[in-house]
Amino acid sequence: MALTARRIMAMAAICAALVAPAAIAQHPVALVADVQGRAVLQTSGATVPLAILAELRDGARVRLDPGARLVALYVGSGEQYDATGPGEVQFGAARPEASGGASIARRQGRDIRLRATGLAQGGVVVRSAGLRLLTPVAATVLGPSPEFGWQDLRASVRYRFVLAEEGGPVVHETETEARSVTLPAGSALRPGSRYRWEVSAAADGGQRQTARATFRVAPEDLRAQADRLRPGAGAGFADRVVYALWLDENDLHVEARLWWRELSAGRPEDAALRIRASR
Repeated sequence: MALTARRIMAMAAICAALVAPAAIAQHPVALVADVQGRAVLQTSGATVPLAILAELRDGARVRLDPGARLVALYVGSGEQYDATGPGEVQFGAARPEASGGASIARRQGRDIRLRATGLAQGGVVVRSAGLRLLTPVAATVLGPSPEFGWQDLRASVRYRFVLAEEGGPVVHETETEARSVTLPAGSALRPGSRYRWEVSAAADGGQRQTARATFRVAPEDLRAQADRLRPGAGAGFADRVVYALWLDENDLHVEARLWWRELSAGRPEDAALRIRASR
């Protein structure tokens, strides 16, 4: 029997109602911005040690050993909470709850909201045979005069560098044997504009290889927001982690990488920080 339009719409609504909560549940409500001591996520029949940048979903239960401390960022609100052990903490959709002797305190400071669906690190590299463009690639840069860098395993190679505004004229071009280019004085790029750049070099046999990438210069409002949110001197570890995440979320990967490298140097044993710093 053929389905009527009304029945089809009703079935679609039921399916959406069933699928939507499951999809939402996949997004983390919070993430670990700092952890010192032993903190484990308690799952059915097992425990998983928590590390910096670990994601916490609605209902997650964490056990803290004596002296352990965890800083959690609620991604939707930007609120940060300090949790100390011994005891347990359950992370609800809006705030955590302590039990078994654990204590929780809301941290004071600037709230930085992140998107629950945008926590994975962005940024890519562009390759062409021996060439590997490093920065800036598919990113937004804060400064009007970024440094351009690339890698090449070959020695004694002469490169041609060309920078142009998308759909516009060439801004700068040069030849060099170095693997980086800095714009000359007076070549500041326009805020909010998009640019393309390429590096080419002659390969074995005389055939030229070219690698291309694009980026944009941050508009004035984004630069002002970055300045306002930037942690000041003496800021805590968690505050710097959250700011680096915000930079990545806004495609400011060049600046974010500098923060990740500093954070990784302070916690060299943390694998997640090492990965972020190396990209």
